[in-house]
Amino acid sequence: MAHRSFIYIVFVLGCFLCCISCNQRKEAYFYVRYKGLDIVNGSVAYLWRYSGDLTVNDSDYNKGPIGKSMVVDGQVGFAGPEDTTHMYRIEIGGEGAFFYPERGDLTVTYTAPGDSVVAHQSSNPNSLNMQLWNLYHKGDPSVEQVRNVLFANIRNAIGCYLLDDRAVVYPDELELLYNRSNEEMRHNTSVLKVLGRQLDATHLLNEGDLFIDFKQKNLEGSFVCFADIAGKGDPVALLFWMKDRELMPLRNEIECLKTKYPAIRLVIVTTCFQTPPGEAFLRTLKEEPHVTVLDDNYRFEESVRWLYRIHNTNFNYEYLFDGEGRLIGRKPVV
Repeated sequence: MAHRSFIYIVFVLGCFLCCISCNQRKEAYFYVRYKGLDIVNGSVAYLWRYSGDLTVNDSDYNKGPIGKSMVVDGQVGFAGPEDTTHMYRIEIGGEGAFFYPERGDLTVTYTAPGDSVVAHQSSNPNSLNMQLWNLYHKGDPSVEQVRNVLFANIRNAIGCYLLDDRAVVYPDELELLYNRSNEEMRHNTSVLKVLGRQLDATHLLNEGDLFIDFKQKNLEGSFVCFADIAGKGDPVALLFWMKDRELMPLRNEIECLKTKYPAIRLVIVTTCFQTPPGEAFLRTLKEEPHVTVLDDNYRFEESVRWLYRIHNTNFNYEYLFDGEGRLIGRKPVV
């Protein structure tokens, strides 16, 4: 009798553990539904591992989509194991939606061509997709809100997605951010691979350090050597004008510099002078004496941004050098 009881207990315990295991396996999967697709009924939707297959620099480039399914009744669905190291994209005829393949049920709704579509519903109480949706669709998030999500998630694909797209990371933060990142992703995710190469090839300028020389074209197409300007007796401000929607702080900073240092030379490195606001700002700069504007619209690894660790174009930044060409200070222009 005791032997039978023991067998029964083992059987019940085995069933219980099996249920736990099944539930755990189920919970470790994502189930995504993309709806609002009535206009493309009958089309084939493809599931891509975004930070891999579609990016030339990634090690799994050109392996093709990881799944496909037909749009029926205005919606399409995919399921798979949770994957914290990639963003995924559902693509239908060039249009698509991004989602982070976290465990749980996800819903994505198509809105209009060209919109930044991300998952907006999740059964996961700790959903990172919801954080991403809030950043893109719930008002206008502050720089700090985006930065907080980035730094909290740099070990997963959400952080890399924001680093590549819209987060502000200053030159003195890049090394710390990289060292906090997922070591596996450093070798497989293009944004981290590029950042790693930039950190290996450059160094952070600190107060008292001599300027880094470079040669870049001005707007007339002639090359300008920074060493011909910096370290020649007058202070020099190297201004990175990357964000044309924030011109007023840049204008104010230029006026403050001219007041504090009447003989200052201004070297403005930009990628956005061809926009309408940029063209108007440029006309005022041309009237200023001792101002040099450089076109930095070149391959990143051949740019001035690369040398001075301006990793993306989401902010304006300033390096200030004394008459000997040594750094007085650096700061964002906000």
